[in-house]
Amino acid sequence: PKKIFISHSECDVKYAECIVDLLYDIGVPKQEGNILCTSVNGCRIPLGNDIYEYLREQFENYDLLILFLLSENYYNSPASLNEMGAAWVLRSNYRTILLPGFEYKNIQGAINPILIFAVTPTITVLKVLRSMTPLRKETDITTAF
Repeated sequence: PKKIFISHSECDVKYAECIVDLLYDIGVPKQEGNILCTSVNGCRIPLGNDIYEYLREQFENYDLLILFLLSENYYNSPASLNEMGAAWVLRSNYRTILLPGFEYKNIQGAINPILIFAVTPTITVLKVLRSMTPLRKETDITTAF
């Protein structure tokens, strides 16, 4: 089964909330479990689960599309960097979004520079998500669930 995982720093929760809303707006069904985002209500890890074990199971049992929300906060978060490493090791399908204030030259780690979108005042998150034709073809976001 397919699922979207939004990898972000908890300090960037406002951006994560916007992206979850936009994914719903472009057709991802508002069904619990379609989107995993640890900071957003309705998308969080179920209570009582160990976060690391739960995420490991998600990587192993689902066809995850990972959206990395890169920022200085992301690189200061060991948990976020663990998620990036797991995605790299498992060769997960991903796209990267650079949040405002974070520049391409600041990228580190296992990120393919071809799969990066930057959010600026003229490039909104919605435009970025709608422009991801490879994402829509590969995962068929609107009909995969």
